[in-house]
Amino acid sequence: MKDKMRILAAIALACALFPAEMLEAQETSAPGGLSIAQATEWAMQKSPLIAAAEEITNQARARLEGARSAFGPKLDAAGSGSWLEDAPAAAGYGRVLGWPSDGSPVLVTVPLGYRETYRAALTLTQVLFSGGTLAASLRAAELDLAAAGAEETRTRQAVLSSVEVAFFSVQRGLGRLSVAEENLKISREHLKQAEAFFRAGFVAVNEVLRAQVSIAQAQQEKISAENAVRNAMAGLQRAVGIPLPPVADEKREAPPKLELEGDKVETALKFRPELSALTAYRKAAEQTAKAYAGQALPQVFVQGELSRTDDDFFPSDDDEWGVNLVLQWRLYDHGATRSKVREARAVARELLHRYEDLENQVVQEVTVASSDLDAATARMEVSREQVTQAREDYRIASLRYEAQVGTNLDVLDAQASLVTALNSLVDSVYDASIAESKLVLAVGQGRLVF
Repeated sequence: MKDKMRILAAIALACALFPAEMLEAQETSAPGGLSIAQATEWAMQKSPLIAAAEEITNQARARLEGARSAFGPKLDAAGSGSWLEDAPAAAGYGRVLGWPSDGSPVLVTVPLGYRETYRAALTLTQVLFSGGTLAASLRAAELDLAAAGAEETRTRQAVLSSVEVAFFSVQRGLGRLSVAEENLKISREHLKQAEAFFRAGFVAVNEVLRAQVSIAQAQQEKISAENAVRNAMAGLQRAVGIPLPPVADEKREAPPKLELEGDKVETALKFRPELSALTAYRKAAEQTAKAYAGQALPQVFVQGELSRTDDDFFPSDDDEWGVNLVLQWRLYDHGATRSKVREARAVARELLHRYEDLENQVVQEVTVASSDLDAATARMEVSREQVTQAREDYRIASLRYEAQVGTNLDVLDAQASLVTALNSLVDSVYDASIAESKLVLAVGQGRLVF
């Protein structure tokens, strides 16, 4: 137990490289060490993966706001000056219609004769009809936001599962460390018995040597178990996303209880967020195709302008205003619109095929997780019986050796069988726990009760 505490202290010392987070974790952790509930709670708050998923959702939300703004009016302010050499004195000005790169018409006043011309204007533009382009773009943005939200939900589920699996891996390491410590303890006790018999002349020296070899092997197993705990702790810290205090050794005897009703495959096909995300992305691609197709239809704008134009830097004439109703219809674009429509529709068909493949993947994941859980649960029951039998076998072998009616090899064989049974029980318990967590992730709904 002292060695185990040294390991946990070393882990805490390593985490101390991040003093602020470490201090917060130590202040909020349970007296016995970090629990799985605390680890998952911190992961939901601190995980960089979750933070990145939230920002992706924010990006989609900003694109939706941009799509909505396209329905509203646009107000532009402009000022200009021009200087012409050898121009007539003052011939006035005229208006022409300009077409910027965004497709919105802009009324432009062109001087016809001033040597120096200054102009200031406010222009209000409102789209009246876009051929369905704006409505389709808005719907596509709404679907993109829904898909981003579903992916964020799946990211949270994946982080939660990874934390649970990493925590169970730490617990498995601590369980195997306890077995190694027990093995080392009984090996030393057997060595004392063998040395006492040797000094009394009851056994040969080779039995003492075999007991010493057994101790050396137990020490190696303990070192390996300590290293496994350190590695598992590093994995847990990576899953949570922040430095962590030592983990409480829960000495779990059974996996957590899974709260999930109904057919697991049907539930997964209904609730998996990735399926919802792919559906939303596919529908968004279809709406994008409609938006591109709408660009080939007439576009109608209404535009009002208030302006002043004169040959003075501060125009003194009365304000001039005008209202224009503009119809724009691109009759030929060398196939540009058609190619964009075909691309968007191809994306929609691609996502439909990916959805079908994901359905097959979901069925496989649920089937494998369920099978792993059943196998681990069955092994757990067998391991418990095996441990009971191995302990009794070791007790009898030790008594027979003390009475000198059994051999040293009988004790060592029984001890090895006991260690194997104990490790098998630890592995089966945490294999079942990990399988439960993976099944929850595969189904996409439900939770574990600890």
